[in-house]
Amino acid sequence: MGNKKAEFGVKQTSINMITQVISFVVNMLIGFFLTPYIVENIQSGNGFITLSSNFISYATLITTAVNSMAGRFIAVSYYKKDTENVLKYYSSVFFANVFLCFVLTVPLVLFLAFMPSLIDVPESLVGDVRTLFILVFSHFFVDLIFSTFTSSGYVVNRLDMVAMRKTEATVLKGVLTFAIFSIFLPKLWYVGIVQLLCSFYNAFRNYRIHKTLMPEIKISRKHFDIHKVAELVSSGIWNTISSVGSILVNSLDVLIVNVAINAEAMDIVSVAKYIPIYVQSIIVTLSNVFAPKQTKHFAESDFEGMKKTLLSSSRIVAFITCIPVVFMAVYGKNFFQLWVPSKDAHVLWILSIVAVAPYPIQLVASAYNSIITSANKVKINSLVTIGFSVLSLAVMFILLKFIDDTLIKMCVIVGCSMAFLTLQSLVFIVPYSTRIIHCKPLKFYFVFVQSIVCVGASTILCYLVSKVFIANSWLKLIASGIITCIISAIVGFIIILGKSEKTKFIKIIKTKLLKKKENN
Repeated sequence: MGNKKAEFGVKQTSINMITQVISFVVNMLIGFFLTPYIVENIQSGNGFITLSSNFISYATLITTAVNSMAGRFIAVSYYKKDTENVLKYYSSVFFANVFLCFVLTVPLVLFLAFMPSLIDVPESLVGDVRTLFILVFSHFFVDLIFSTFTSSGYVVNRLDMVAMRKTEATVLKGVLTFAIFSIFLPKLWYVGIVQLLCSFYNAFRNYRIHKTLMPEIKISRKHFDIHKVAELVSSGIWNTISSVGSILVNSLDVLIVNVAINAEAMDIVSVAKYIPIYVQSIIVTLSNVFAPKQTKHFAESDFEGMKKTLLSSSRIVAFITCIPVVFMAVYGKNFFQLWVPSKDAHVLWILSIVAVAPYPIQLVASAYNSIITSANKVKINSLVTIGFSVLSLAVMFILLKFIDDTLIKMCVIVGCSMAFLTLQSLVFIVPYSTRIIHCKPLKFYFVFVQSIVCVGASTILCYLVSKVFIANSWLKLIASGIITCIISAIVGFIIILGKSEKTKFIKIIKTKLLKKKENN
């Protein structure tokens, strides 16, 4: 079945990870140059762009029930060479997504009609914000309809092709954004029109990738099966519930700041969370690189393979996570002083530290989600996520009643959710995941300890360097970032990586050096 054989070796996993990193670095760089421009030229502009993205995540709650488990069910059917079921899942998901687009249009229209009375919007920006939301949701609808075709990359474990498509779209986004902002007077909704154009490009490229990897799988009305949709929803509904919890602790903070404080504070929080959000996104994406392999192990009832992959993936994620956390701890204030000089760099730095401080535990725990999804054990995880999210909000609102200082309020809104996510990782995610694969959690908890020790040791070393090498220009900050990467990587190599990861890493380095020597 299929003209492309699924690859699950170390080489393919490495390629997947490298391309994912490239994709996110390009995306982050585009936003890096665009954000200061918006901050300087459009009042509260970056805050409303972030808010519109958060509203997309709210809309995703409805689509998650259908789409979140589609890749898993398609992959299991594919590995079992059940072509009929693969065809049914593909077609059923596609047509279900088309229907959901029509359903979501209703609340969008109602929100836009009553928007000025629901959120704090400067009067001069009401029209621009409405247009922005229309365009951003149009972009979301196009992505949703054609998202089915991305499953082929997951099934065949060619996430590198999907990542490169994202990189192409991001470069296109950057070119179009800077072109339109340079030619015309700056408007907030330009961001939306660029996203929509890139969505059409994504749709075309996703379809081409699908035709390359799984050309025998075609979307057809005759393969639509309402029972398959029901099957996906019965499993995916728990991911929807889990997503509600994630939104309560991850995506509501900007909206809460808008309502509880004002639009200006919302803009500050959105800028402060720029780097943390990208760090979180890239680490979670890298964690997901191991998901196809875990799904294959589960389909073959290879629990020993799942255990080894989980331990290795959690170490690799911890190793990578330490680098940006150390950089923000040591050079975050310098970064904001250079990046957005019109904003209070100290305030932005404090908020970013509050956001990234739990990452050595929280993001490392993201590697465990592939176990829960592969085994289709999402129900209990979803209920626990909701419980922790509600508790987080309750504690947050109680604390806000007794606080008057604006900065402390913002820290509470940003930090409360992060603290409860970390607690959930420790008391539930790890023991539940390891129980699924029939092993004890103690060895996995030790990875968290290694991660924290690595961050602490690297931060001390980099802080000492920062006192000698003052990063007061972009060139010096970049040099400091390179030094931070080197120090954190060396410390992480010694403290975090296991024998197998070290052996593979050294082997890769030796191979590269040998090839370079041969070429010379």
